[in-house]
Amino acid sequence: MVLGVLSCRSPSEPPPPALNPNIVKVGEYYRMGVWPQPHLLYATPPLDRVLLDAQLNALRDTTLIPNGTPAPIFIEASDDGGKLLYVETPLYPRPGYWGPLYELEVATGQRRLLRDSTWAVSSARYLPGSDRWVVFYSYGRLPWNPSGPVAGYYVLDLQTLKDSLLFAYVSPAGPKEIFNGFDISPDGQTLLIPLNHYPIGYPRAPQIIAFDLQTGRADTLSWRFSYDFLWLRFSPDGRQLLYGTYPFGVFDYTSAGWTEIGVIDMRTGERRVLETTTYFACASMDLFPRWSPDGRHIVYSSAPVLCPEGAIGYYSLYILKNVN
Repeated sequence: MVLGVLSCRSPSEPPPPALNPNIVKVGEYYRMGVWPQPHLLYATPPLDRVLLDAQLNALRDTTLIPNGTPAPIFIEASDDGGKLLYVETPLYPRPGYWGPLYELEVATGQRRLLRDSTWAVSSARYLPGSDRWVVFYSYGRLPWNPSGPVAGYYVLDLQTLKDSLLFAYVSPAGPKEIFNGFDISPDGQTLLIPLNHYPIGYPRAPQIIAFDLQTGRADTLSWRFSYDFLWLRFSPDGRQLLYGTYPFGVFDYTSAGWTEIGVIDMRTGERRVLETTTYFACASMDLFPRWSPDGRHIVYSSAPVLCPEGAIGYYSLYILKNVN
């Protein structure tokens, strides 16, 4: 079977990259993970709590949502891992059902609806250092939701459930980007916005908008990235930026592009591409990286890509150890 897969490569193609020995597989069929505590991961779908040993191997997992409950597609955790934000959404938008945002208290299993599907929430995260305030992005008034809110970034008070608009922003890619991969600096001062363009006719390199939450000033940074869409995460100390770029169609059966995960030094702009490939025969779709709490490792999802047709296999969750 292995020889059959390998034979699909042309003799003129370079050999496939060797698998990084620092890659550890966490579990199968997960599309996203978040790592709030050294020995604690959350992964979805469905929505599992995964405990890790000292070598970062998975010990056991516990499903946190009842059987038959729609699985989240996006998750984020509070700093201590005691609360989760999640967006309950299908992989593709359907009229009347896109982006209800929930908060789950892990210890009790209690969840509450923060924003219903008319808000078309893409992604959300707790304001650094707080579990009272949440920042989320809404796609706004979609064609099937003309009465929706203004598109942009909102801050939500979890005590009063009242929100205010931080920055009105219409994503050029819209829901085609799957998630709006924004992030907030650990000091709570800077909102990093992925500037993604849905490719019509030809691809346009994604960029980053830095929005100062104190002054309201928005600057487009000079960094450019490969592929179509961009996902961003600050390191815990704010000195580095973890990024992931990916093409349109990563959750389709096939894809015409590749992915890249890397780290940027926020002071110098120096960029390092990480060796995240998990499939020895061709390539892999490597998505949605996040840091470990100590900033040494990352967790990400990955699926094999078969050559030459570009067929995408099942996603699983992996850890890349010793990034720093």
